[in-house]
Amino acid sequence: MTAVTLPDSGESVALIFVGLLAIVSLSDNRRNCYLTNLDLDHIPDPLQGTSRDAIVFGRFLLCSLYTHTALAKLGVTDWTNGTFSYQIANNTLSGDWFRTLERSGIFEHDWLLTASTWMPVVLELLIAINVIDTANMRRFTFTLVVILHGGIIFDTDLVSFSLAMIGCCLTVITPPNRYTYISVLSTSTDCADLDDFVAVKADIRPHRFVSPFGFHQAFTRPVVCCGGMATQGRWGGDLALVKIGEPVTVRMRYKLTEKLLSHSPEVVVHDGRDMISARLGLLNGSPFKVEVISGDGSDTR
Repeated sequence: MTAVTLPDSGESVALIFVGLLAIVSLSDNRRNCYLTNLDLDHIPDPLQGTSRDAIVFGRFLLCSLYTHTALAKLGVTDWTNGTFSYQIANNTLSGDWFRTLERSGIFEHDWLLTASTWMPVVLELLIAINVIDTANMRRFTFTLVVILHGGIIFDTDLVSFSLAMIGCCLTVITPPNRYTYISVLSTSTDCADLDDFVAVKADIRPHRFVSPFGFHQAFTRPVVCCGGMATQGRWGGDLALVKIGEPVTVRMRYKLTEKLLSHSPEVVVHDGRDMISARLGLLNGSPFKVEVISGDGSDTR
């Protein structure tokens, strides 16, 4: 009987990133990640530098790992002559999916064999470069990481290693800014010029017992109405166009209809730094509970 231990260093990398995430987590003043007051969704100023350094260190660590892995392959003869995939396909320790491809005769074409051999090297170099690039490129890098390690799972059955590396990459990318989207649904014929409107933050959410099912996120959109203008956003953090000092109401609509549903009490935004916070009732037709959180942190109804 022959026993073989597969090399799998995913736990070593994961251990380092657990330590980095511990630094960030301990500096976060939220009790959990589901708090609805987005003004609390940040790291306190005294600890921002330490947390930022931990994340940046993780990015450069991934850059170093993928660069070393890619360059190390160039010193292996089977990689440089483009036959490493053939060696994997004929290895009984390889993944069942990869051996199935080999038996199908797909690797009888030399160019496919060469492409499958060099593709991991190209992906690793792209990951190494883009993981320390801009936020958009880091999000693109995550897609490359999933493709690369998804292929590794099929090739060699190294599931834990691949999942660990995907998770490590996920920790160092930057999520999109939640306050970026404005969609103007309608304006009245006598509506003033858009220059009279300001974009304010709007934290509009379904009822806390309904939100986990994702119904509203999939089929409806919140709408903020002010001064004859209706702006549609997304559930959670977004932007809305309002007039300073004018009454504001919050409603909702289904994606495929123009009819506005539900209603809310009128509130007034007094400053462009204010944030509209609204929560829908339990039923779809329930009224919204709305408040304006001023820039200095106080609440106004």
